[in-house]
Amino acid sequence: MTVPDVHAFPGHIACDSASRERDRGSGREVRRLLGVLDLDSPDAVASTKKTKGPRPVAAFVAASVRGVHRRAPESPARFPVTLRSLLVDFNSYFASVEQQVEPRLRGRPVAVVPMMADTTVCIAASVEAKTFGVKTGTRVGDAKRLCPGIELVLARHEVYIDFHHRAVAAVDTVVPVREVLSIDEMDCELTGRWREPERALGLARKVKAVLRETIGECLRTSIGIGPNTFIAKTASDMMKPDGLVLIEHHELPQRLFGLELRDLSGIGAQMEKRLHGHGIRTVEELCARTREELRAVWGGVGGEIMHQRLRGESVAPRETGTRSISHSSVLAPDKRNPVDAFAILDRLVQKAAVRLRKSGHYASRLTVGLRYLDGSHWDADMRLVDTQDTVTFLHALAKLWAGRPADRRTILKVGMALSDFVTQAGRSGSLFASESRSHSLYDTLDRLNARFGRQAVYFASAHKARDRGGMHIAFNHIPDPETEKGRGEKEQRRGKKGGRGMKDNVVVITGASRGIGAELARQLAARGAMLALAARDRPALEQVAAECVARGARAEAIVADVAVEDDCRRMVEQAIAAFGRIDTLVNNAGATMWARFDEMSDMGILARIMQVNYLGAVYCTHHALPHLKESRGRIVGVASLTALTGVPTRSGYAASTPCAASSTRCGSSSRTRA
Repeated sequence: MTVPDVHAFPGHIACDSASRERDRGSGREVRRLLGVLDLDSPDAVASTKKTKGPRPVAAFVAASVRGVHRRAPESPARFPVTLRSLLVDFNSYFASVEQQVEPRLRGRPVAVVPMMADTTVCIAASVEAKTFGVKTGTRVGDAKRLCPGIELVLARHEVYIDFHHRAVAAVDTVVPVREVLSIDEMDCELTGRWREPERALGLARKVKAVLRETIGECLRTSIGIGPNTFIAKTASDMMKPDGLVLIEHHELPQRLFGLELRDLSGIGAQMEKRLHGHGIRTVEELCARTREELRAVWGGVGGEIMHQRLRGESVAPRETGTRSISHSSVLAPDKRNPVDAFAILDRLVQKAAVRLRKSGHYASRLTVGLRYLDGSHWDADMRLVDTQDTVTFLHALAKLWAGRPADRRTILKVGMALSDFVTQAGRSGSLFASESRSHSLYDTLDRLNARFGRQAVYFASAHKARDRGGMHIAFNHIPDPETEKGRGEKEQRRGKKGGRGMKDNVVVITGASRGIGAELARQLAARGAMLALAARDRPALEQVAAECVARGARAEAIVADVAVEDDCRRMVEQAIAAFGRIDTLVNNAGATMWARFDEMSDMGILARIMQVNYLGAVYCTHHALPHLKESRGRIVGVASLTALTGVPTRSGYAASTPCAASSTRCGSSSRTRA
């Protein structure tokens, strides 16, 4: 919605309804402006008086919503502006997503891990696991000791990113999302009458309700409301899980005195040590210092900003943008040696260089670091002439690596970062290197990897680590799956190339008691899929399900006749009840015949064939489609070449097969458009 500048409280703006309807994003703007109104208030009196010139904002929005003109509140002083930020913080985000996706994990202690090894660490823990003392950074071996029944789940970062985008969209329908702070935090803007405490609390409760309805009951949030983002963030941390805390301006800074220094956002271990060195050991002592004293403690403007934040003042946003690009990797037990560790670092540097070129920046510093199994660490950095050149970074890596301590400590984790960025306009460049040819080379390499996957072309020094450097989520970086993986690898992950992408894929297979359906179930079981198997023959179906379980898969046997619509609906419902979602529907069930058309005595056979082969696919697809849209899943149709060639003794079957194939294509088209 294009409007002139609106100052502290709405005055008059000029805007015509035609432009409002044309402009994209008008819904968000209307929701923001609605914050200045209370359409049910006695002050919002209907007015039919025609006025000349621009219309008040309140009346404009009221007219667009109610179809009548209402006047704006008379004085901004009646609504003290003390609350500006509503911060949504998801509790135990990664683990909660896993519990939402996998119903069997709900209510159980869960830890999300990068690999199945006792020497690695938990990257997330569920609310239930935290009651046992398990938290982010806890070693897996220690987590098992603290919580013997804990469920370990391999991280699925793409799932977490998908839930993140859905959550942001859901919150934005209630209150405008001003800034996404991390994968599990977002800051929302409070304007006008939304800044009143009761109305702000009502918005927070509505946000929780909308997230519960649209995203799932397992993703609980703690919401903080305050006069600035810092106070709102602090409030959100004061009550977990599922908290709601409001701190008003007049309560500051005294409301914070009961907190520890480390409870304040931006104060970590090193800053706490620095504060102790200046005689500051409590939040009360911190708040007692003057603006100039905190500036001296922080060594710059950071202390002045902290002084403002603690008092609830509105702090102007600092310059944002990409400041560094970093990657790290916890090594698998068999990779904790210098040769493999260096290869993985090499791979991470190559990956960071791709991201750097995509961002349009040039880096002037490379930093590498190692963390050892005993808890110690080593890091080093090197200044560079600003560059995007992968070979330059790899040469710098080799020099830094040569200077690492020569000892026998076991390497647990490697990490690297590119920093000290400059833009194209501000770079100096090398006096000796000719970059035009290398720029063309890297542009070609990046496009090849984007199209065919990140392992399509790479420098041979990273060959031993070609399976490392995949997508991981940092607190301040939400990866783009297309950039991180590449289209070719994404397709492989979804099963369009190869079959590695079927692990934890929920697959419904009809006609699974014998033939193609049974063998497909066995093959998918070996690849880690979760199976809902449907057929009419209970004993044969249960035997196939048992074979799949023996191969390490979860399998549910569902007795159903696809020619009966109620059976198809029930099959889908049972699959959802068992697994919580459907990723793939395989319409495999079929009936055939073996008789010449002119020799048939019972024409009912043809009706049965059409019911099973055609309507069976239609019924199953129709009832599964809403769930496939939600999971962005796929529909697979099993058909026969008989439809193309024709066989005299299988005329009815040959006629039914194209119908089934057509229904599958129609269902797939509907799924894609969704």
